[in-house]
Amino acid sequence: MKWKRISLVILLSVSVLTALLWFCTVSTEPLARHLPEYARTDLDDLLNKPRFTEDDYRTLFLQTGLGQTALDELRAATSDFKGEVLAYQELFFLDTKWSCSRISPITMEERIETPVRLAPLHDGDILITCCSHTFGWRNGHAALVTDADAGLVLEAGALGKPAREKSLEGWLTYPSFIVLRVRKITDEQAEAVVRYAKECLTGIPYDLTVGILKPKFYAGKKVAGTYCSHLVWQAYMQSDIDLDGDGGVLVTPADLADSPLLETVQLYGVDARRYAPR
Repeated sequence: MKWKRISLVILLSVSVLTALLWFCTVSTEPLARHLPEYARTDLDDLLNKPRFTEDDYRTLFLQTGLGQTALDELRAATSDFKGEVLAYQELFFLDTKWSCSRISPITMEERIETPVRLAPLHDGDILITCCSHTFGWRNGHAALVTDADAGLVLEAGALGKPAREKSLEGWLTYPSFIVLRVRKITDEQAEAVVRYAKECLTGIPYDLTVGILKPKFYAGKKVAGTYCSHLVWQAYMQSDIDLDGDGGVLVTPADLADSPLLETVQLYGVDARRYAPR
């Protein structure tokens, strides 16, 4: 009789825990993408201007998700600047649907069917997304651009998967993301960060205890473990550039997004008002 009661308690506990985890997962799904809560405006007259004011850049950021750096690079690189920017605006306001799938025993992520457009990238750029969650906690994901021309990023994907270089095409199907760049970084600095990341962080095992049970920063080439946002932070910290927004024992994708050393090149599916230039 005693064992029956114990078995019943265990069964009920497992059922309650399963229901709680299911609820947490379901309740977090609507948070994968943020649609603008303001009106889409006609940009034709503004895009005909030969140069933009600070207010113009702010308006374009809120309407397209493109920062000043991205807009200036697009203007210099394309003959159809207006058409390019309007295409970004179209996607920025598009109410797209997504699906959710498991990428590890405990982690899920969202994906959309129609790929989005990325602004021109540079080596050393940082990609972050909130579209990864564990038991309802949006831990997010981050990656470092290691070869912009070839479309490659270095990332530590999930438990059991060592850090490796892969195509950035996967980032085109996240319902939301932010592209960040260190302000006023030189080509030499970016090259040093990328070179160290390729040589010393590729193949490093995924380890969430880094910063808790193991050191947060590894000086030199011996790195015991890493995870997505730590990989980005470690690569830059090796060049004395600290991108941890709160300086805690862990560095999360949100900590990277909050770093004052970074500028927003592009965002998509994120509340642009939070990151808009003042």
